[in-house]
Amino acid sequence: MRMESEYKYMVCTQCMTYNHSPYIFETLKGFAIQQTSFPIVFCVIDDASPDGEADILRQWANENLVSDSEDGTILGIQKPYGTLLFSCHKDNSNAFFAILLLSENHHQKGKHYLKLTYIEEWMRSSKYHALCEGDDYWICPDKLQMQVDFMESHPDYVLCHTDFDLANGSQRNHDVLLAKDDYYFPQSIIDFIHIGTATSLYRAETYYRLPKLNEDKDWPMGDYPMWIEFSKEGKIKYFSKVTSCYRVVQQSASHGNLDKEIAFANAVIDIRRFYAKHFGITLPNNGLSKGYFVTIMKCAYKYRSKETAKRCFKESIDNNMLSVKLLVFYLATISSLFGKFIKMVWY
Repeated sequence: MRMESEYKYMVCTQCMTYNHSPYIFETLKGFAIQQTSFPIVFCVIDDASPDGEADILRQWANENLVSDSEDGTILGIQKPYGTLLFSCHKDNSNAFFAILLLSENHHQKGKHYLKLTYIEEWMRSSKYHALCEGDDYWICPDKLQMQVDFMESHPDYVLCHTDFDLANGSQRNHDVLLAKDDYYFPQSIIDFIHIGTATSLYRAETYYRLPKLNEDKDWPMGDYPMWIEFSKEGKIKYFSKVTSCYRVVQQSASHGNLDKEIAFANAVIDIRRFYAKHFGITLPNNGLSKGYFVTIMKCAYKYRSKETAKRCFKESIDNNMLSVKLLVFYLATISSLFGKFIKMVWY
């Protein structure tokens, strides 16, 4: 496989992490096990986690990366944003790690947009980009090799992704809605084709020409708008192979309390409507679907909110979106006896 001279690395993986101290070791292990015929770099950015994650990252670096000091430790480089630990893995000469320990929380300071600028040198010097947050992890040693091999031999594809499992062992539906001939647009808006963030790999040159219309929005997710914009640029490949594990962490952008989870579901609808209007696409039922109402009803059931359940039930009827699944969760929410039965059967 030939690398163009302007690329120092074949893949740059972005790993944003915050308060993931119980999980980050597994994430780093998934990076280190990658067996490739080309150099790769993993950029791990800890957003000043108060749970001791920075200490864990330092410990892992000292134990697993090639030392830059006489005492065998990784000294690090002081930067305006904090400390940079950069070195090659001791047992994997193709794997380089840039671990950034931020001195202040950029999310809380409203400076989250700066984080990518800190790793720009590695992003710009890589042909492909991959994503994996600090609470998810890879389980397949040939994930990157498989994806890069495909992309190198299929220049008309801009992105590829794979199947994934849930880290807690819970069952999930592995069926995905695949677009005809791998053209995901406009299905990416109309049908909400799901791409597991931790499974993705995409062309850097395509990423840099995306309009990034979501940059001035306050949507709680940045990946879905990006997938829509990628789908407009070219073909997308799906591999049915499971390469990654997704971990549901309660205090995250999409989980933690009723209002947060409903806001996340509503943001998906807002994104679909925004991009449909931008690209001149007519959305059936203005973006609403039975699946949307089931999601809201599941939130009501999860937090035992009868008020939310009744409101969702009425809105589903008003929009002709009532389904058997929604009705089951509605009854489980308003009836404790029925709820116990559903808990035994459904979960």
